[in-house]
Formats: sequence, C-alpha cells, structure tokens
Amino acid sequence: MPISGWIMSNSGGHDVSFFTLFTLPNIVGENETIHEIAEEIHGTAGTLLIAIVLLHIAGALKHHIVYKDATLLRMMGKNKATAEHTTEDK
Repeated sequence: MPISGWIMSNSGGHDVSFFTLFTLPNIVGENETIHEIAEEIHGTAGTLLIAIVLLHIAGALKHHIVYKDATLLRMMGKNKATAEHTTEDK
C-alpha cells in the first residue's frame, strides 16, 4: 500500500513527504492513466487489509466465545499459566 499510495500521489501531480521530515523523490511523472490504476490498486488493497483484520478478530472471538479456549488470552499477552488455567475451568 505505501508504494501504490506513493505512485498514486506522484502520478496525480503531488509530492509525498515522509512525516514532514523530507520529501520523497518522484518515481513517476504526472500521468492520468497511471494515477487511475494506482488509485484502484490502493483502494482494493485497503479494502482487503480491512477484511483480513476483521476476519482475524472474528476468528479470535470465535475461539474465545464458541470454543472457549485460551487463544484470545494468548494473543492478548496473558502468560501461559493463566491461559492454561482458563481452559481447565471449562
């Protein structure tokens, strides 16, 4: 996503700054066709990233609520003893 955003901005005629510390070099010139392609790739990648995060959260909640195992507790950084104790209480 960072590369597609960089290309999208450059091809749209905009500079890209790195946290206002410095400006990244232009890797493509202003070009409407490249801009549209990069915009589509950037948007699709963002949507896929959101979907993957939501599926990951849903899977963790399923393990916690349906399977009643310690997967979510381990993901949250609980120690192994606490996670084992929780699964033994079922």
